[in-house]
Amino acid sequence: MLDPQGKTVQNALDHTGCQGVAAVHVGKYIEIELAPDTGRAQARQALASEARTDA
Repeated sequence: MLDPQGKTVQNALDHTGCQGVAAVHVGKYIEIELAPDTGRAQARQALASEARTDA
Protein backbone atom coordinates (compact mmCIF):
# COMPACT_ATOMS: atom_id res chain seq x y z
CA MET A 1 0.00 0.00 0.00
CA LEU A 2 1.39 3.38 -0.95
CA ASP A 3 1.69 5.90 1.86
CA PRO A 4 3.27 9.10 0.49
CA GLN A 5 2.79 10.96 3.79
CA GLY A 6 4.46 8.15 5.69
CA LYS A 7 7.38 8.11 3.28
CA THR A 8 7.77 11.88 3.67
CA VAL A 9 7.84 11.58 7.47
CA GLN A 10 10.31 8.68 7.25
CA ASN A 11 12.62 10.72 5.00
CA ALA A 12 12.38 13.73 7.34
CA LEU A 13 13.28 11.57 10.35
CA ASP A 14 16.22 10.11 8.45
CA HIS A 15 17.49 13.56 7.40
CA THR A 16 17.29 14.85 10.98
CA GLY A 17 19.44 11.97 12.21
CA CYS A 18 16.80 9.68 13.67
CA GLN A 19 18.25 6.28 12.76
CA GLY A 20 16.55 2.90 12.98
CA VAL A 21 13.19 3.74 11.40
CA ALA A 22 12.14 0.99 8.97
CA ALA A 23 8.77 2.47 7.92
CA VAL A 24 6.22 5.12 8.86
CA HIS A 25 2.48 4.91 8.23
CA VAL A 26 0.27 7.99 8.54
CA GLY A 27 -3.47 7.66 8.96
CA LYS A 28 -5.69 8.19 11.98
CA TYR A 29 -2.53 7.37 13.96
CA ILE A 30 1.14 7.66 13.10
CA GLU A 31 2.80 4.23 13.24
CA ILE A 32 6.58 3.96 13.28
CA GLU A 33 8.17 0.59 12.54
CA LEU A 34 11.69 0.19 13.87
CA ALA A 35 14.52 -1.69 12.23
CA PRO A 36 15.20 -5.05 13.92
CA ASP A 37 18.55 -3.91 15.33
CA THR A 38 17.12 -0.78 16.99
CA GLY A 39 16.75 -0.93 20.75
CA ARG A 40 13.57 0.40 22.36
CA ALA A 41 15.46 2.85 24.59
CA GLN A 42 17.48 4.15 21.62
CA ALA A 43 14.29 4.72 19.61
CA ARG A 44 12.51 6.51 22.46
CA GLN A 45 15.48 8.79 23.02
CA ALA A 46 15.80 9.70 19.34
CA LEU A 47 12.09 10.40 18.87
CA ALA A 48 11.84 12.35 22.12
CA SER A 49 14.72 14.59 21.12
CA GLU A 50 13.06 15.24 17.74
CA ALA A 51 9.78 16.15 19.42
CA ARG A 52 11.55 18.63 21.69
CA THR A 53 13.43 20.36 18.86
CA ASP A 54 10.26 20.83 16.81
CA ALA A 55 8.38 22.79 19.47
